[in-house]
Amino acid sequence: MNVDAYDQISQNESKTFRIEGILKAASAKTNSVDIVSEGKNSIKLKVPDGLADIVKKYWDDYVVVEYIESKKNTYHLISIESL
Repeated sequence: MNVDAYDQISQNESKTFRIEGILKAASAKTNSVDIVSEGKNSIKLKVPDGLADIVKKYWDDYVVVEYIESKKNTYHLISIESL
């Protein structure tokens, strides 16, 4: 599932990353999800739209996620898929 995560962030301002882990937490208040990797590290990713759909489809699933880091050290979800 691709997400239009960085409409307002130019490619020049961001770096793209990939992580595998389990979607373990979500917050409608901050419009974000937490992915926990095998090493038990957690990363919070901002989700622009479709938070409820992502949570319904991938909750507690092992996923691979692509995301960007803006210069403001904020992580934005680009895509998410089950493994």
